[in-house]
Amino acid sequence: MDIYAKSGNHVLLFQGKIKLIGSLTNGKRFDLKGQVVCFKKVILNYGTEFTDIFYFENDVLIYSDISFEVDDYISETYQQLISNRNITVNHFLDGLLGVYVFKEMGF
Repeated sequence: MDIYAKSGNHVLLFQGKIKLIGSLTNGKRFDLKGQVVCFKKVILNYGTEFTDIFYFENDVLIYSDISFEVDDYISETYQQLISNRNITVNHFLDGLLGVYVFKEMGF
């Protein structure tokens, strides 16, 4: 699933279309005990060559790999969101997209 720069009624446009900033992949795997684990992998690139990866299992963030090429306000937003150990994918994306869209639109 693609992730677009949209928050509420506000969208960032790029060449007349809502800006594509990343993707979300859903899947399932077996852990070492043979139990099914549902995972979601969020990859954000904001239209650049650099990527930030966030990996959720059973809707809890367990891994992040952040490039050093993001703007400071994005890094700070990541830090705030990640500090909540039980953050879900939806809350993570809502929090990030809200800050990203409003900051880039100049609000």
